[in-house]
Amino acid sequence: MASIRYRDELFRAVEQSWERFRKRTDPTETRQFLAIEFILADDSAAISLSVPSLAGDYGSMILSDQDVVQIWKTSQHYVHNNILEIVRDSFRLDEQAASQLLAPLWPDGGHTKK
Repeated sequence: MASIRYRDELFRAVEQSWERFRKRTDPTETRQFLAIEFILADDSAAISLSVPSLAGDYGSMILSDQDVVQIWKTSQHYVHNNILEIVRDSFRLDEQAASQLLAPLWPDGGHTKK
């Protein structure tokens, strides 16, 4: 159920991002942005989708504004697993190595309940 909600909200956010891109004031700007945040706390979890306004070049971008498209609470397990998978894939790690890398950052030491 959480993945279906995420998918549906992501489709809506992409539509808003495209709409904002079409209405941009600088027609030479070719970059389009969408921010996805997985938020995990001791006793809650949420996902936030927003369309940010960024300036600068990749590696030194500055966030000047953002329009939140949607933010909703979801299960800690779902957010935990998404963060783990993003790190595993991005750094080409197996699940154990990714878990060890993230363990100090988890609100509960990486033992999020389903």
